[in-house]
This record gives sequence, structure tokens and C-alpha cells, in this order.
Amino acid sequence: MSLSLRKYFLLNILLFSCYLQENTFFAFANSSEDEINEKLTCSFEKNSLCNYQLIGAKERYNNGIDSEEQYLEIKMSETKEIFVESPMINVEENGHNFSFYHSYFSPNKKLNVYADDKLIYSYSEGYRIFFFSSWTEAKFELPVGKYKIRIQIPQLYWSRYKYTRLDSFAFDRNRIAEQLDCNFDNSYMCKYNVVRDSRLFMWMNQKYASPGLGSYLYVSPSDCKLFGNGLTYLTSPYFDVPEKGHFVSFYYYLDGFPGLKVEVLFDTYCQKNQILINPSMKNVPALNTWHKAKFDLSKCIYEYQMTIKSECLETGNGSIAIDSIAVDREPERPKYPPIWN
Repeated sequence: MSLSLRKYFLLNILLFSCYLQENTFFAFANSSEDEINEKLTCSFEKNSLCNYQLIGAKERYNNGIDSEEQYLEIKMSETKEIFVESPMINVEENGHNFSFYHSYFSPNKKLNVYADDKLIYSYSEGYRIFFFSSWTEAKFELPVGKYKIRIQIPQLYWSRYKYTRLDSFAFDRNRIAEQLDCNFDNSYMCKYNVVRDSRLFMWMNQKYASPGLGSYLYVSPSDCKLFGNGLTYLTSPYFDVPEKGHFVSFYYYLDGFPGLKVEVLFDTYCQKNQILINPSMKNVPALNTWHKAKFDLSKCIYEYQMTIKSECLETGNGSIAIDSIAVDREPERPKYPPIWN
């Protein structure tokens, strides 16, 4: 074998070795992230604590709308602190975060979070006469290291009928939620784009009847084929789903049964498209009430986007509205019906 040919083979072996090392590293990194996600993600459904331990609490409940959509409710103690403790996790690099939602039925609303016995998040509203509080998101970057996350609920004197509520524990939620979360109130369309082929048929933002109630999106098939084929799309930005366990949900409302076909599309082989509304459906959703749609997001090596496609099949007076798109948590159910122009 000539010297030049020998150098050629040695160079290829070296390049192949580098390729194996690089891909093995990424495989181990993804495996580590999947393990952390599996340990930390929890929505407390079906009376479950997932992988967490509850330390020091005498009473806890999984409350919610039904057994499928629940949150953790912990009775506060007069004599000792209560902890919600995760399994041991190993965070190997910066850039990862942990988040959850908390609310209170208590005059004193406090909560601390520790990692490796170091305080990494603290919340306090102080004493207030109103016991109830709305849901607040806690989100913070996870430090590098091997440790357990401990959520501390401080003791509260005169704690009869006082509760802390927790829900929707998630690892690296912001990668998806920052792209998809939207209640259409403060930002007209958030990060979504509307594509249409007709001047009269498109997703539009509409305020609720009373001031301060926010907004929603709706589409109506009235004269939808007068200037086009009757297609309109609500399209999200591209997002990355690096691990399993994530989901997206929103509420929709039917006013009369519109002559529409509404689909939720995901432009990737990783995720199946879903038909939300079709006039030929056997089980038609009830009219004049809010329904929840929920879709698991498949892990995928490619970025993809979510599109809500509305196709006009026939001109009619019915309409469909959507609101409260949320990732990895229970979306807020609208309290009032839409109004229609």
C-alpha cells in the first residue's frame, strides 16, 4: 500500500472516530435531559404525586374539575414547615429551567425553592385580607450539579382551612411555551400569524362583552366564498420539542353549527394532524359552551409548528371561537361566552 493511500485511510478513520464521539456525546446529553424531564414533569392528575415526596403534611388533596385535570392542594401546618421534594437529578450544563404554578387560600402567601440547599426562588405577598389568589408561575434556571429540588411551604400560625396549591411542574417549559402560550388579550395575536385567501374569511380578534374580560379569536363562514376559496390559517412560530411529556391545549366555542372544517396541523412526521370540527362528524360537540382541546406534543429532532386551519364548506351563520392556548398546564377556561359581530 502506498504512503498516500495509507494516509487517506488513516484520515478517514480519524474523521469517523470524531463523528462517533460527537454523536455519542449528544446521545448521552439527550438521554440525561429525558431522564430529568421524566423525573420532574408532573400535572398531579389521577391523585398522583408522580415522582415527588410530600414531607411533613398531614393532609393533601388532588383537586380540580375532574379526576383527569387536577392540582395538588396541601393543608398548611401551624407547627412545622412542609416540603415537596423531587428525586435526585443531575444537571450537567447551564441553560435548563424548571417551572410550576402556585396559588393560595391563605392570608399569608409564601413559598421558597431550594436546590442543593441553596435558595433559588422565593415568593411572598405578605399578609392580605383576601385569602384567594390567582395562579402565579414560578420559573428559574437550574444550577449545574446533582441535587434534589425542595419546595418549602413555611408554617403558618392559625392555619385552619389554609391551603397552598401547586400544579404543572415542568422541565424546560419555556422552549415551547414562549412560542405557543397566548390568551389574545394584551398582544393581538401574540406570535401567531394569520394567513387567508379571502377578504371576508379570516381569524379575527374580538373583545368580550364587558371591559377587562380580555379577548379571543373567532372565524365565521358568513359569505366566506365570496372572494376566495374559504381557507384561513392561524400559524405558530417554529418550536423545538427536545423531550417527551409536553402538551398544548386551548378552549373553543361553537355558536350554532358552522359549515366549517377545523383542523390542528403539525408540519412534521413526528406529530399526527387532528380534526377538531367537521360537519360530517358523528359526535358533534355541544353548542354554545366552551370545550377544551388537548394534544400531546411528540418528541422530534426537527423543529415544527402548529397551525389551526379553518376551511369554509358552506356559507352559514355559525361561528367558532378559540381562547387560552397553553403549554404544559391547564388553560384558563373563559368565564363568559363570545359575542359575535
